[in-house]
Amino acid sequence: MTPSSSSEKSFNDWYEDEHIPLLSGVPGWLDSGRYRLTISTTSHAPSYVALHRWTDLAAFDTAEYKTATNTAWRTTVMEKVVKKERFLLQYKGELCNILDTLL
Repeated sequence: MTPSSSSEKSFNDWYEDEHIPLLSGVPGWLDSGRYRLTISTTSHAPSYVALHRWTDLAAFDTAEYKTATNTAWRTTVMEKVVKKERFLLQYKGELCNILDTLL
C-alpha cells in the first residue's frame, strides 16, 4: 500500500499499534513482516509491503479476523491510501529445513 504523504505517520501508527496486534489474536495467524520500498525503477510499486503468514485460509472466515480488519481507525487510514494491491498466495506441499537437506 501507499499512504498519502500527509497520512504516512498515521498509517504506520495504525499498522503497528492496532492492525498487527489485532491480527495476532486471529486463530491461525503465525507472523507478519512489513517492508518499505526505498528504491524503485517504476512509480507503480506500492511504498509498503506486508507479508502475513497463516496456518490456513480458514483464518479469514473467523470473527477475530473480521474484527481485526473492520475498525474505525482502519477505515480512516484506508481512506487516505492512494495505492493498494493485495495478493493471496497459498503454498501446498511440504517445507523442509534447508540445513537438513545439506547434511
